[in-house]
Amino acid sequence: MKRRIPGSWSSRSRGAAALVVLGLLAGSYGFARRAADAAPSLTRPDAAKAVAVPAAREVRWVPGNAYVYDLRWSGASRVKIPGAQERLSVTVKLEATLTARAMGEHDGLQDVVVSLSDIRTYDVQMQGKPMFDDAARAVEKRALMDQEVLLQVDRHGTFAPLAFDPKTPARVRQVLARIIEATRVSMPPPGHAPEDASWDAEETTPTGLGRVRYQRLHDGALVRKRLGYASITAIPQSSDEELSPLVEGGGVITLDGSGAIATIDDRETVTIESDTNPYRASSSFGLTRLSVAPAGDKGPDLTRFVRERVIPGAGAKPSDESVLQGMTPDRLLATVVDYDRGASLPRGFMVNASAYGRLHPESSQAMVTVFVGPTTRSRSRTLIMDLLAATGDHAAQVAMGEIVRSKAARADAESYAHYLQRFMLLAAPERASAELLFSIYTESRAIRDPFVADAAAVPLGAMARKLRAGEPELSARIHQRILDDLGKATSDDDRIALLKSLGNGAFPGDVSVIVAHTRSGASHVRDQAAFSLRSIDAEASRAALLALTQDPNRNVATTAVRALRRQSLSPEDWTFLRTLVVLGKTNKESDADVVALLVDAESDPGEEARPILQAIQARTRPGSDLHDRTQLLLADAAPEPVTDAPLETP
Repeated sequence: MKRRIPGSWSSRSRGAAALVVLGLLAGSYGFARRAADAAPSLTRPDAAKAVAVPAAREVRWVPGNAYVYDLRWSGASRVKIPGAQERLSVTVKLEATLTARAMGEHDGLQDVVVSLSDIRTYDVQMQGKPMFDDAARAVEKRALMDQEVLLQVDRHGTFAPLAFDPKTPARVRQVLARIIEATRVSMPPPGHAPEDASWDAEETTPTGLGRVRYQRLHDGALVRKRLGYASITAIPQSSDEELSPLVEGGGVITLDGSGAIATIDDRETVTIESDTNPYRASSSFGLTRLSVAPAGDKGPDLTRFVRERVIPGAGAKPSDESVLQGMTPDRLLATVVDYDRGASLPRGFMVNASAYGRLHPESSQAMVTVFVGPTTRSRSRTLIMDLLAATGDHAAQVAMGEIVRSKAARADAESYAHYLQRFMLLAAPERASAELLFSIYTESRAIRDPFVADAAAVPLGAMARKLRAGEPELSARIHQRILDDLGKATSDDDRIALLKSLGNGAFPGDVSVIVAHTRSGASHVRDQAAFSLRSIDAEASRAALLALTQDPNRNVATTAVRALRRQSLSPEDWTFLRTLVVLGKTNKESDADVVALLVDAESDPGEEARPILQAIQARTRPGSDLHDRTQLLLADAAPEPVTDAPLETP
């Protein structure tokens, strides 16, 4: 059979462990509950030891068999993230039926297709509150049902990277990956004698990268004891504090005579007593086989499975790894939770978190789940949209699209407007993102919802500008619709929104349309027209802006002067501005901005600077900040004194 799963098998890396924890954010399962709430035992160890089976020496799934299990998983975690105001607490409980179909063996690897069905209990809470309402929980259950993952495992229990159908949603992949990770059984590695009663192994768990010791009992059962953790996923590896986690618990595992899993009863508590990184996680994982029988059919087509990506996302930048600064899934979530409660963002958070998002694209889907959660408020929702826009890759833009289509986003009209405008921050918008926003705009116009339409119009202009090279037809279509609607606008609010859109688009041919609105009778329309001209560097733009420096409205005149900083002023323009200032025709309230223009302009004002500064200083109160600044600038601009120095003879 020709396979589409390239590469050689290997154990999952520490980076993969971090991605597994991200399943919590994606609506999957994390270890959570109050620290004092240890998860109950699912199966008494004594019961597991009483199962009399031959002593299996390897993990082996009999090809053609379907193994059906009762799955029960619960847990709790509390972690204090550096910079967060309070500990992050999450709870989870999952009860379902798990089926493992053994498909055959090749090149030392066994193919096992794993799926979930009959999901009886599914509960995830954060900070003591449900992450999903009843409707959302039902949707998540349906999404998990009968989705399949291909596990390739050798007879020592070493996993290859997982493979999925490309259509499997990212959040479902995270759930299945976590479950399979919890079923790991490490048999003696090569070099150990078959009769060895104990051996050590290194295993990736949802908690981190752990060291374990196995001991074989007289009846063939395996006892697994956690010795410690080399790393804790929730604790940034850049922490300066040396962490010494206290690990308690382990598991009892029974394999049948062929080497397939019969039962797993695994319980663990990990505690870190620390002033800066306190941590506690408890978990309980139980797997009890209900039946095993020939599957009776050919089974799934393995060629449709594609290996799970364990490399950075395609949108990752070369510098992303260097700016992570210890960012982890838990730290990301804790910051969002804290921000919702009024905390400030840690320094560099957006840079660190967006880099993490590009390296781990599934984190963007996780943010969707957090956004739509019933306990998340508009403050954190806006942060999530800012973060996704800063991340900016394909996965982030897909997530932004899901959010603005959700009921949670539309629940508050004013907040929804802010969410839509975050599309303006995308450095490289994709066609699908532009089409979605354009459809929201046109539909809102059609149903006469100007508030949403105006909110969508503002980022559409920026998207049209950024799409000019790659999607010229779509760019032109969006731009023309904005122009048409501006021509038909009947309210100043509409005119302002559409002028903002044209300003963000900065199409050179729009100067005359925008300039026409600089003569509006409404000062706020004139003000927006001045601002919209800032990025269109043209003679007509400069002429209109110079005229607006004389506007009696302070805001309009100030905006016009500030917009001139982005223009290539010619010597004639500087002469005209000097004339206006010296004659006192410019609005006096904009004098400070005129001085800033002299310093920051794209072109050199030359000899016109001195008379402008002198005129402003003459009408400024001595001792004021503006008076002192003009005096300093005049001193700096003073010509060098000319001296009659004797000529040197050679």
